[in-house]
Amino acid sequence: MTPFRCLVTVLAVAVAALPGGQAAGKTPVAAKIHVIVIDAMRFGAPPAGLRVGDTIEWVNRDLFDHTATARDKSFNVILPSNTKRRMVLRRAGSFAFYCIYHPGMRGRLVVRQ
Repeated sequence: MTPFRCLVTVLAVAVAALPGGQAAGKTPVAAKIHVIVIDAMRFGAPPAGLRVGDTIEWVNRDLFDHTATARDKSFNVILPSNTKRRMVLRRAGSFAFYCIYHPGMRGRLVVRQ
């Protein structure tokens, strides 16, 4: 093997050994947990900075059952009174959601790559 080929092989192995196979300086962003509280028949403000891989923890503090249901049917989280449920954000986009029991309760998640 020529010295040039040997150097190329060593560099390829070094880059592949980095976390996630990322090149230096391209550190992946750690997933976060964001909380949306339902209280007094309202969804709390959806957090800014949502990214694919993050988790939404829906917390229902009301006396009533609720859902967080996407208009495009991409998610449907059923939230009995005084419970919490988690949902991982799987794709980027803008997702309008509402409660199927109380259609006036609504919000929007904006998820980035």
